Amino acid sequence: MKKNLYLILIFIIWANIHQINAQIASDTLGCIPLLVNFKSPDTTLTQPRWDFIDGASSDRLHPSHVFSKVGTYLVTLKNADTLVATVRIVILPELTIQIAVDTNQGCAPITIQFNDLTSYPAGIIPQQYLWDFGDGIGSTIANPYNTYINIGQFDVTFTVKTNIAQCDVTQSFPDLINIGDKQDIRFTIDNIAPLCTLPTTVYYTNTGITDPSYQFLWDFGNGITSIKPQPDPVIYLDEGNYKVVLEVDNKKGCKSSIFLVNELIFFPKFAIKIVDSFCLNQSLPIENNTIADVFSWDFGINANTQMSNLKNPENIKFLKPGDQTIKLTATSKFGCNKDTTFIVKTSKMDASFQMDPPFGCSLPLEVNFRANVPSYPQYEWNTISGTSQTIKTIDDIKRDTFYYNKLDSIPMILKVTSEGGCTASDTTHFYYQLPNSQFSLNNFEGEVPYLLTVQDKSESLLPIAKWIFNWGDGTSNEYNQNNIHTAAHLYTEIGKYYVNLTIITDAGCKDEYYGAWITVHEKPTIDIMDPPTCNGGGSSDGGFGILCYRDTFRLSISNAPRQFDAFHIRVANTVSHCESLKSIETTALDDPGTHKFGATLENGGVFYEIESNRIINIHGAKSKINYQTNCIDKNSVFFENNSINAISHYWIIDDQTINADTFSYRFKQGGDHKVMLIAENDTDGCKPDTSSVTISIRDVKAKISTKANWCAGVPTLLSSTLSEDEIVGCKMGYFWSFPKYLDMEHIITDNDSIEVSLPGGVHKLSLEVRDVNGCRDTSYLDVSVHSLHADFSTDKPAICDSIVVKFSDISTHDNPIISYVWNFAPDKNQPIISHLFDSLAFDSVAISLSIQDIFGCVSSVSKSFDIYQPTSYITFDSIICVSNLQEIRASDYNHYGSSLSYQWRINDVVRDKTY
Repeated sequence: MKKNLYLILIFIIWANIHQINAQIASDTLGCIPLLVNFKSPDTTLTQPRWDFIDGASSDRLHPSHVFSKVGTYLVTLKNADTLVATVRIVILPELTIQIAVDTNQGCAPITIQFNDLTSYPAGIIPQQYLWDFGDGIGSTIANPYNTYINIGQFDVTFTVKTNIAQCDVTQSFPDLINIGDKQDIRFTIDNIAPLCTLPTTVYYTNTGITDPSYQFLWDFGNGITSIKPQPDPVIYLDEGNYKVVLEVDNKKGCKSSIFLVNELIFFPKFAIKIVDSFCLNQSLPIENNTIADVFSWDFGINANTQMSNLKNPENIKFLKPGDQTIKLTATSKFGCNKDTTFIVKTSKMDASFQMDPPFGCSLPLEVNFRANVPSYPQYEWNTISGTSQTIKTIDDIKRDTFYYNKLDSIPMILKVTSEGGCTASDTTHFYYQLPNSQFSLNNFEGEVPYLLTVQDKSESLLPIAKWIFNWGDGTSNEYNQNNIHTAAHLYTEIGKYYVNLTIITDAGCKDEYYGAWITVHEKPTIDIMDPPTCNGGGSSDGGFGILCYRDTFRLSISNAPRQFDAFHIRVANTVSHCESLKSIETTALDDPGTHKFGATLENGGVFYEIESNRIINIHGAKSKINYQTNCIDKNSVFFENNSINAISHYWIIDDQTINADTFSYRFKQGGDHKVMLIAENDTDGCKPDTSSVTISIRDVKAKISTKANWCAGVPTLLSSTLSEDEIVGCKMGYFWSFPKYLDMEHIITDNDSIEVSLPGGVHKLSLEVRDVNGCRDTSYLDVSVHSLHADFSTDKPAICDSIVVKFSDISTHDNPIISYVWNFAPDKNQPIISHLFDSLAFDSVAISLSIQDIFGCVSSVSKSFDIYQPTSYITFDSIICVSNLQEIRASDYNHYGSSLSYQWRINDVVRDKTY
């Protein structure tokens, strides 16, 4: 542990130093010559002094310096004599390229090997090579070959890129290769026999010059050579990759050589990584590095995909647990087959578990969760490691503000892990809820004797067996399912009582939280109560007291029994709610004339009506205006005097006085105008009464704004914000209408904008608005809605593995389409597209097309295509005699229009036959 801490500390120190150096110097490592830009970490220095250690210095705050000698320099920065910073600069020697060739001259074609012999100083690591052989050919490996096929002198350029970009170097070697003449030198491998068997014979044919005067030298890579122009067949005893070289010397100063590699590896060499065991229904990881041309996997009948020709099949799952036998047959390029077999074990995990008890309805609550399989090495309950069982305890249940026990649960997730690392999980909720005792009352208060009736509202997931009401007066009653509907209690004494209900379920769970207070009042004696009186006029003998319209007066109740707790005094149609007061002051606002008055008294929810034997006489005039606007002539308004008990009256409009009962008045301009009517009746000495109204002169205009082009079925904004003088309220602000053939309901809204989707075509829409006077205006607008419906067709009814399917756009549209997006090729904007399907692992595949027209309208379509795999079966007689010709049959496959072609291989001889 201490060693690890030490290493971490060293790393932190190195990282901090490196970061500081990077902030001070632009480069701290490089080859000569190296230009380094320095930057002071403190820009407030007044006497900076840099010492570059190589004899140079600078008093600039941010200097630059070229290091031209190899070495390590500890550069310092001081302010006067105070050290501010140091930085380590490492200068490496300049990289010098050195290369070698096995020959630099000859006749074409000639193969020359190049080698990098550069000596790389410590700290410089070559990371990338780039050769330019001068003939248009290059290479990126350290020691390549190049075959020159043309005559001439060729410059060779070699570039090395290192871990230090500043040290990268490129060097040219002018006229390094001299090809003086050109020879016809070629050879081929004509035959290899037998295949798949060693030893084997290879037949080489010289297809170039065969002049007897030339000198030939063959090297067949197996220790055998030949000097014949046309060599004898060569026998190879072992598999391998053999470099075969032909060198021709024309004895006239021209020597050429070519080679090819003969890969005599008949059988594939298996290099496969497959786990020994894995989990059921999980994909089998396969890493197949075998070199072969054809692969044939057989995963057995328990696999979701039994056969595969892929090199590395994916999504292979087994449907049953146990030992699974997997066979791979690999075929090399020579047609040689080799088999290998694997056995993997699939494990089925079981993470199910049980709960005891299965449901909870009482406290305290202890729940035991127990795994059905107790033998796994690892269990996690809600991500906490444990054993095969765990216990959860609930001591309290939080009720809500209405004392209600809600249904709640404990979510429990069990994850199990096997010794092989297979995992499985299962989730179950343990539900619990206490029963809820609840009831409703016929009333919360009443007068003695008071019969309280209750209606049970209790709830429980388990059946309730018993209801116990405690009435609060020392008595209680018990009920069951047969008589709970009769629950009631008679109270004979006044007082305040708390009624409580306890319920008990069949399982013995109970709830006793719910209750309610009731009040039983004393019955009052009303025959001793005085009737209401009025101090503003009136008489007990039926005479008329005098009040003027709008006068203030007082009504009083005296000698009311103490049991009453609320008083409601009324005059004519006016009721005054001053519950706690027996005397109120009010205003005479009823129409002039004679009116009765009385009171309603309340005792704990029981009401008593009291009528007075007196009357109130309201004198004077009541001013009342009636008017009517004109939607045709919007500035003209009709006025009518509707005053009550008035002898005379006059109007004031725009500072003018008018004496008339009815008349029409034309306002000069729009806006709000105040109109007053003064009504008089001074026979009783009452003051004139004045009423007023505000006349709103408006010129309402409906105006519609929206997009010029709509897309069918896409919600689009319709706006009425340009309308003038409209009024909104009570969902009568804006009235949108649509053509009858669209079968769309009208839209009435207070919002100035709505979203509507319409089908394709040109449609006339209308907007109606109204003003404060009820006058209306309508605007009409034609909208163009563009239709676009995506659709496509295929040249195949279904899809099988390794098949090319052609998809063709057949969308309907009334405008040009500018975008086609296919889900399998989203970057190709094409109406007709072909696609190769491979590695299909499911029963179907979804293909979707999204299109867009010039107005931005979009439409999509998705279709599902079945995936199938052609199959065939071979049938023949079980006994075949040498002397008899037997017929071997293969079944056809006709689903989805398929008809098979057949290729038979009998004793490695291919025979084509189609049924």
